[in-house]
Amino acid sequence: MKTYLSFLLKKHGLSIAMLTGAFAAIALAGFTTFAADCERLPEKVLRLHIIANSDSEEDQLFKYQLRDHILREYSPMLGGCDSLPEAKCVSEQLLPKIELAALSFADENDYKTEIKTELTEMYFTTRVYEGFTLPAGNYTALRVTIGEGAGKNWWCVMFPPLCVPAVTDDSEFSKNAAIDAIHIPETGGDGTKIKFAVFEFLSGLFK
Repeated sequence: MKTYLSFLLKKHGLSIAMLTGAFAAIALAGFTTFAADCERLPEKVLRLHIIANSDSEEDQLFKYQLRDHILREYSPMLGGCDSLPEAKCVSEQLLPKIELAALSFADENDYKTEIKTELTEMYFTTRVYEGFTLPAGNYTALRVTIGEGAGKNWWCVMFPPLCVPAVTDDSEFSKNAAIDAIHIPETGGDGTKIKFAVFEFLSGLFK
């Protein structure tokens, strides 16, 4: 390899600086495309964000139980939407019902607490979830805060309904099709992990 590079340098009068610049330009072009895909994702995704009352075993268990309840009841309604603006509109209409349903579910399970639901814009770091990665950025989230909201949180993608496979056996649902529809960047390999890390660092500067 060294011999071939030396040959190129001598024959074409290329400098190490020129070669380095060429390789850097190619790498930058690839990252620019990757970053553009990452920046567009928040315009297509509605996230579900549930924050537990605390990190006690009881509070964490209820967080997951409430998650499953909300997804079973409301994912089908949001899954039928065609865009994020439509999903946001439907979510805003459903917020009072979701909150009442969550409080009723808590009461049925002898879990006494306050529960608050809201549609909000919030910053997420890069998150890995069962075969795909969502890049860092400011996303719209349907946030459910249980009690003091001092415990570990759980998140997923409610539109498109990427949470669904966790709580249903719906054979007609294709997570891969949903991922392709919103063009989530490929997540395999150390090179892509580095890209996600660099993008998160850069996006964190302007959050």
